[in-house]
Formats: sequence, structure tokens, C-alpha cells
Amino acid sequence: MQHMTVSWWMTGAAVLLCWCGLTACAADGMTSGGDACPSGRCTPPVVDGGTPLADGETPPGDRCSADADCPSGSFCSASSACIATGTCAVDADCASGHFCDPATLTCEIGSMCGAEDFAADAIPPNLLIVLDRSCSMRRAVAGVPKWTSSVDALVDLTTRYTGDIRWGLTLFPDRGDGRDCGQGAPFPVPLGPGNEAGIQTLLTSALDPADPNYPDGPCVTNIDTGMEQAATDPGLDDATRSSFILLVSDGAQSGSCRSGSDARTYTAIDALLTRGIPTYVVGFGDAVDRAALDEFARRGGTARGASPEYYQADDAAGLASAFDEIVRGVVSCEYGLARPPDDLERVYVFLDDTTMVPRDEGHAHGWDYDPTTMTVTFYGAPCDALRSGTATDVDIVFGCPGPVLD
Repeated sequence: MQHMTVSWWMTGAAVLLCWCGLTACAADGMTSGGDACPSGRCTPPVVDGGTPLADGETPPGDRCSADADCPSGSFCSASSACIATGTCAVDADCASGHFCDPATLTCEIGSMCGAEDFAADAIPPNLLIVLDRSCSMRRAVAGVPKWTSSVDALVDLTTRYTGDIRWGLTLFPDRGDGRDCGQGAPFPVPLGPGNEAGIQTLLTSALDPADPNYPDGPCVTNIDTGMEQAATDPGLDDATRSSFILLVSDGAQSGSCRSGSDARTYTAIDALLTRGIPTYVVGFGDAVDRAALDEFARRGGTARGASPEYYQADDAAGLASAFDEIVRGVVSCEYGLARPPDDLERVYVFLDDTTMVPRDEGHAHGWDYDPTTMTVTFYGAPCDALRSGTATDVDIVFGCPGPVLD
């Protein structure tokens, strides 16, 4: 860090600085005795008839050893001068992980030690939508067909979270296997990047009664085989990212399905959770089997801790709200590094250039690093800030307790 000497003086509430040896002196209308200050002085412009001071010199009335020595609206700087509250003179006036910016005379997060910024990218999670297209989805809620409300909400959702999620979609019942309520057709949209447009086109087309995916038959609600088919999507085997299932249904498991049962659905959901894949459950309308959906949510690891334990939507607005709450809860808190750090003890993490996030190996509040996947994951409040959009910028820095500022 370049050495600099400082002259301070106060006029009323104004605090003026002269930084010797820096071009900022001239830019601020100040002059110095030279780049190296050979004269030992910085000569600021005269203010209100004041007398310029030698470097490091403070007016007798402004010297201090404690904040109590300073007038209201100021504090005792580490330079032993009273300066205005909210400003700084030297790095020691700032909190840990901050430095005094000579251009603004304010404390900024970071340091001047030549930090190296890691290239880090958010890792979008997988979210596979398992959508009920049984005949009852044509029935209206609040004057709007449930199918229309579902399509509108999912099109809006995938639009707003474009790129934040790797989407996939399957429908039940499908038309590939009418026997025993099976799911014989291939996935409409397997999990993968850039699927938003494909899902939106498929669903929008399915609003047309002539479209093969319009909910006009088979008229069964085969939740069990729908979930069994969902579990076979190869994208769920991607160990480099988190995966989730979003089950949406407006009814109960059909008793007419041979060998079909809620127990079979439980088994499918249990197996997914064993693989680390939670299942979120949304019931739409008043014809759902609340007890079964509660159990689905509990087994899927997503019970809300309230009644009902799944997400109940009674109209289009409630459906959109449920979808949004679920997706905000799964948006990535994982960031992949381009290379591993040489020394994890010298890695510092910041949000929005203002908040230093501590490392927390207990995964309650902070970040931790997985050397196997070269991934930094946020937990607790920092993760919540990223998912809610309160925080939008992540800096992962090696070597210095401060971000590499843009």
C-alpha cells in the first residue's frame, strides 16, 4: 500500500484532507510540495481565512485522544484528529474487513492488499414439474378452468425464473399407456438447461381442446405412476446440483387404477428423498385428498409445519403464490468455482460488496466449501438473502478480507 501523509483541519462541519503524493490532492483542488512531499507539507486552499497546516498537524482545539474530546457530529480518528461522523482518515478508523477510501473519505469493504477474485457461477437446481392433466382439471375455480390457471401460472413462473432453474415437465395421465393407468409415453420435457420455451409452448398449446395434452382423457388421477415415472428422469442423477420435484394435483389417487394406491406413491416419494430429492406438493381446488397430500409432503421432506402441510391453492392467485414460494425456496445457494483455492483459511466471501459472510461448517449461518465439487454453498440468512433477491452479487476472494470491487 502506498504511504501517504494526511493534513486535517475543520471548519464548522466541514472536514478537509490533503493526501500527499496522490493525484487526488490536485483533483480535490489541493496542492502538495511534490510527489514525495519533500517539503513535508501539503498546502490546501485557505478556507474562511484559515491557515494551512503541516502534514500530520492538527489545530490545537481539534487534537483528541477519545471521542469525548470532539464536538457533536464528530469522533476521534486514529489519526488523533476530530473528524466528521461517517468519514475516515486512515484504515484504522474502519471496521475489520474495510479500508478508508481516499477518494470518498468513507469506509469501504475490502482492502488494498491485491486480492484475487474467484470466478464463481450459481449452479441452477433441477426442478421437475409433475402436473395433473386429469379430466377434472377442466372444471372451473372462481370462473376459470383449473387447467387454464395452471398453465398461466407455470408459464409465468418459468418466464420469471429463466436461467435460475433447470426445468423439466411430465404430465399424468399420459396417452402412452392406457392400461392400468400406466405412464408409457416418454417425458414431454426432460430436465435440462434452456427448457423454459419448450415448456411454455407445450402448455400453451395444451389449452386447445384439439391438442393431445389437453386434459380430456384418460379420466384418471394416477399420482402413483406419475411419480414413479418422474423418478426415472436421468437429470435427477446429476450430482453437481440440487434436485427437486413439484407435484401438482387437483384430486385423489384413482381407485380404478389397478394396483394403484397412495402407498405406492409413498414408496416413490420415499425413494426420491433417499436420493436427496425432496418433493413439494401443491393441491389445487376443493376435491383433493388432504390427508394423502399431507403425507406426501411429510415423506417428501417439505412439510410446511402448518395445516395443511402441503401447499393448498383455492384459486388462480393462490396457485401462483404457492409456485412462487416454492421456487424462491429452491433457487440456488450453490456457487461453483473455476478452480480450487490454495488455502481455504484465506478465502473470504461477501454479498453485494457490503456484507462479509463467515464460514460455517455447521451449515446454520454462513458458507462452506465442498472440495469434491469445488462448490461454495450458503446457509441460513445469507442463502435466504440470495433466494429472495435481497442480495444479488457474490464475491469469493482469495488472499484479502475484502471483495475485488467492480
